[in-house]
Amino acid sequence: MATPVWVERLKKRWGLTSNWDFAVIFCVFAFTGTFTAFSKRYFFEWAGLDKEPMWLYILCYISYMLIAYQIILLTVGTLVGKPRFFWGFVKRFIGWLLKPFGVKL
Repeated sequence: MATPVWVERLKKRWGLTSNWDFAVIFCVFAFTGTFTAFSKRYFFEWAGLDKEPMWLYILCYISYMLIAYQIILLTVGTLVGKPRFFWGFVKRFIGWLLKPFGVKL
């Protein structure tokens, strides 16, 4: 069975040579997103954050999701043996996030 074109493009862009590496990386992204969304509820309960006032809730939600996703991505990526790949990914994201403030990584 032939590998889809989009998979081959991502493998080339990410510098991967095997379909196994691609599958592992995709699973890490899937787990990280799911776990971050799941853990938000417990973090907000622990921190005592309610949906009132709504602007504060939204600000905390966005901040939590951005920070927690990066930390969980690095942690899970390291556990599966791909710390270099995921550190590069997180580093590019942080650079993109800080670019409007004139910070370069």
